[in-house]
Amino acid sequence: MPSAERLAAGGSLGLLVGHRYRVLAAPLFAVWTQHPLGPEDVVPSVHGPIHVLVVPEHGATVDACPAGVGVAAEPENLHHSYRTALVALRLCDPPHTPVVHADDFGGLVALLADAPDDIQQPDVATLDVIACHPWGLVTVDAVIRSQSVRQAARHAGVHHSTMQTRVDTIVQVMGFNPFDGFGKPRLGTAYLVWRIRHSRVLEMPAPAMSDSTLA
Repeated sequence: MPSAERLAAGGSLGLLVGHRYRVLAAPLFAVWTQHPLGPEDVVPSVHGPIHVLVVPEHGATVDACPAGVGVAAEPENLHHSYRTALVALRLCDPPHTPVVHADDFGGLVALLADAPDDIQQPDVATLDVIACHPWGLVTVDAVIRSQSVRQAARHAGVHHSTMQTRVDTIVQVMGFNPFDGFGKPRLGTAYLVWRIRHSRVLEMPAPAMSDSTLA
């Protein structure tokens, strides 16, 4: 859609030129404890219908499960905020991570938003091997968030020698050291893509069993 048409569409929703807004994305079955005020609609996507809201850049409280919050953008660029909100939504992991903010991933979220789901990612395929270990993904997450093996051990709640053994396995399987050079962003990118490809957040949860149902 041309920029002029996007501006006109934003104006019809009451969005102001020069102001920045965020798109919130949630599945139709999301549970909202607090519903922000703003234009909203249900839009089709390759993942099914998505509940979309537009809120000001600052001040909107998002208390929902699950929900993704896109980057801030002016009205003519809200399509970019929408794409990043979808990425954030697919990175949710309820109940531990019910809301994900695209801002947390900096410029990387734009690369994830624009990349086709089926793009060839050898590191992601290799990460499947690490994910088969009971400690695999927890360790990868701890390594990405740490500057050293000892710090990663503290994040994962294990002894540093145990973490070193796990990191040695990651190095052997992945073919690079996550603590050297571009190893950290390389592992982090592979991990995020892996999570997106294995996301189940848009699958409707099974109905809860009540006492009357069990009776």
